[in-house]
Amino acid sequence: MTNSSIIASLAKKSRITMQITNLGWRFNFKKLNGLTQLSRSIIIILCFIVPNLILAQDCNNLPSFDFTFTNNSQIPGQIFNNKNIRITGTVTFTSNVAMNGCTVLLDPESVIQLSPGVKISAANSNGVKTKFFGCGSMWSAIRIRTGNTIQFIGCIIQDGISSIQFSQGYVTSNSYLINCQFKRNFDAITANDIPVFTLGAFSGNVFDGEPTNTLPPFDIGVAVGQRGIFISNSTGSLGTSGKANRFTNLSTGIRIQSNSTMSIKSALFEDNVQLPGGIGIDADQSSLSVIGTLASGRSCIFNRNNIDIRSSHTRLFEVQNAVFSDPKVGSILIRDSDVPNDIKLLNSHFTINSNSLLPTQNLVEIERAAQSSGTHIDVMFDTIVVLPATFSAANNIRLMSFTSASNAGITDVADIRYNEVHCSYGNPSNGGPSSTIDAFVVSGKANNYQIAHNNIFYDEPLDIPNTSVLSVAIGILNNSGTGNAIVHNTGIGRYHKDHSPQTARDFLRCGVHTVNTPKVFLCYNDFDQVTNMYHFNMDCSAIKLGRNKLGTGDFGLVSDGINSLPLEYPHGQNEWLGDYNTNSARHASPPSDLKWTVDPSVNPLFMPPQPTNPVIWFKSDTQGNTQNACAESFGGDDPETGKIVADLVEGKYSLMPAVELWDFEHNLMYQMVKSPTSLVGNPIATQYYTNRYGNTIWQLANAQLLLENAQAIAPQQQTAIDNLFATASSLIQQVYLIDSLPNADSLLQLQKAALLLQLSINQQNLELAIAAVKAQRLPLLGAVLNYIDNIATSNNLEQAQKAILLLIIKRCLGQDWLNSEHTTLHDIAYDCKEHAGKAVGIAREMLPDAAERNQFGLCGLESPCLEHRSKEATTLLPYEIALKIFPNPANDVFTLQFEQPFSGQLQVYDANGGIVLSKYYTAIQTTVINTSQLSNGVYILKYGESGKESVQKIVVAH
Repeated sequence: MTNSSIIASLAKKSRITMQITNLGWRFNFKKLNGLTQLSRSIIIILCFIVPNLILAQDCNNLPSFDFTFTNNSQIPGQIFNNKNIRITGTVTFTSNVAMNGCTVLLDPESVIQLSPGVKISAANSNGVKTKFFGCGSMWSAIRIRTGNTIQFIGCIIQDGISSIQFSQGYVTSNSYLINCQFKRNFDAITANDIPVFTLGAFSGNVFDGEPTNTLPPFDIGVAVGQRGIFISNSTGSLGTSGKANRFTNLSTGIRIQSNSTMSIKSALFEDNVQLPGGIGIDADQSSLSVIGTLASGRSCIFNRNNIDIRSSHTRLFEVQNAVFSDPKVGSILIRDSDVPNDIKLLNSHFTINSNSLLPTQNLVEIERAAQSSGTHIDVMFDTIVVLPATFSAANNIRLMSFTSASNAGITDVADIRYNEVHCSYGNPSNGGPSSTIDAFVVSGKANNYQIAHNNIFYDEPLDIPNTSVLSVAIGILNNSGTGNAIVHNTGIGRYHKDHSPQTARDFLRCGVHTVNTPKVFLCYNDFDQVTNMYHFNMDCSAIKLGRNKLGTGDFGLVSDGINSLPLEYPHGQNEWLGDYNTNSARHASPPSDLKWTVDPSVNPLFMPPQPTNPVIWFKSDTQGNTQNACAESFGGDDPETGKIVADLVEGKYSLMPAVELWDFEHNLMYQMVKSPTSLVGNPIATQYYTNRYGNTIWQLANAQLLLENAQAIAPQQQTAIDNLFATASSLIQQVYLIDSLPNADSLLQLQKAALLLQLSINQQNLELAIAAVKAQRLPLLGAVLNYIDNIATSNNLEQAQKAILLLIIKRCLGQDWLNSEHTTLHDIAYDCKEHAGKAVGIAREMLPDAAERNQFGLCGLESPCLEHRSKEATTLLPYEIALKIFPNPANDVFTLQFEQPFSGQLQVYDANGGIVLSKYYTAIQTTVINTSQLSNGVYILKYGESGKESVQKIVVAH
């Protein structure tokens, strides 16, 4: 008879019921009429005779017991110091009880419970920790119910089915668990139906699993998971100041289900690979927030788990400031999100150090099975680093995958912005498998997905793979939705042009990969060293492609299996800046009438640099200036501007590094100055703009607009110039035609002379038209130069932006730069973007020498950044000082506790962007903010020196 059949038979005879949960089998021990003392004894004896059930360290050499409390005992509370206690049933303490340095053995099914209002405490004594354990079998619970308080410090709690069981009505603020060790528990902590589930202190605890088949119910022949904390139909927060709580070697670290709403912080989830599951946090039909900060400035840390966080039927999912590394299956898996919800993944860091991800898995997967209205997805300011590794098998991984299946008429909104991807990976060099690692992929019926301002870098791996790597920076696949846009993204692929097309030379196959997606904006993107800058497949009939920069590769644009392309849209001023190994553009067996329209009269850069295959793909057409192409919808008239401003005020972008936040706010201010009507009907955005009207960042944004207006050409002047260009083009073609004839007669020669005369007159008229434009521009540009020159700056970001504007306007005026201005340009160009922002990239593009412009390496990895970080490493920057704020929310005062002495400015902003508190401190570690004069709501707290502030959100709730 097997172990499992013995247990099953005994359970049937003893009427011990078993319950199947979603994670496996779980025994539900109930004392029924048929369960005699004899049957309980048989369970204990069986634990000694059945292999793999004996725990010698717990059951051999048991101590003599000072106290034995039997079933249904009512025990007056007292203080037990260094005592051995045995519990043999359900024991109730009727008054406060303390166990210090005690060894507490609980027999099978045993329960410790408290009368209402009673407190139980446990701690060490004379260096001995208090230990609660079971001898070869599992006990039931320590129940904390109405009016009860639990205070455990440095205890060991093991072998429990629901070791500490919280119920509604316990005393939350005075209860705490600190530096305790939980191991071999089925559920270390449970909470069911609790409106407020939290603890006054919860830190430094370790939840540690053991291999299965050691204790009932882990011996029934199937995998049974051990969980750290199980929460059902409860609302609360776990994690306080102090050491992080650690969850390791478990099936599930924290399980949240049944309409629960929980916030988790100050936790480390590590090596949770126990089956079934191996999940750090598992949430089902609930709301989950992973927020707050550890001493490192991070909320939670996840290392080497099967799955770091899984969420299904998500109502709210928010992860901020978290660190993820080396998951076995995936870091974040959100599936079957069939209710209106918000999904936020902000300012988190992901690292893959080895080939740990299984083939075809995704690092972050957000699956929308049946979307509902009111859904918003924010994935912003996250960093993904894939370090060099050699894959032993072909892997097909998506770093961020978004799958959507919306019903007709139902819309989504997704902001996938300001993320960084650095991918270095390798393949065996002698015929080894190819690995595909895609950065961002959206598939299904997604609506209003904005993939913008992401930086994607595929670095050269350890070995050059000898089969082509098919990775995609951004993919949008089989998408029938509307309002989707891929804009302002940067990608570099470390393309090897010296290799032949038949061998691997590319580490980023496609910049943007569009499959069977008829509607999407592809604008303002900048890709370089990519095999295919833009790849189109199947139905791409209404794509808008404009204002992109196309660098070096095999193909700038390539299509296959395609029946239609956006013939109704002009080429949109895409700039062809690189050179191509094969063709700048190519169709694979296209229909004969498949053409794109370009406008060579605007700028030669907008024409492909090499012949295309076939050449008819591009139709040269002087239809006039195409500046009103698709990309303009992302300019100053963007209706989203007001919403983005409101989001900024409410702290949505507060996690952005200080330099990036300044650049972001500057660009946003430009949109507001350019199109103030976008703020109409949005009082938060309007108040924000009013508060900042006239300040430095406003002046810099206004100067940018003034410069653009000064350079603008009146519509009638532009039409005249366009017509002159068109006429010149026609005249030149006729002259070339005559010259191409083998024997042009005298009549044709006379015609050619007339054409050349017309061309000369046309050229004179064109020069006059351009001169008129210049004459109109000069006084306007002079006024803008004077305006910019008088802007007062106070930090390096403002100074760099002002310097760039001055250099641009001098060039527009035809003035030479002074030697000091050349030096200023070089100083900015050779700074680090992390230190001086977007002005660095603009300065590099303005360097006069082309070789110098192109010599910079990957963003963040070039020598200026490495030198900058090296200097910073010698001192602790103000924004690196960790700050704890408690309570938060607060109804009276916030206490601010710095990890080390803090000197700098501390400011509090209200929802309208107004400053409600501003004070400078010197070498403080603790201070308070009184809320008596503040209204309820969300406030933004900034602290640090100018340009290097840290930001946190505080909430006032009177």
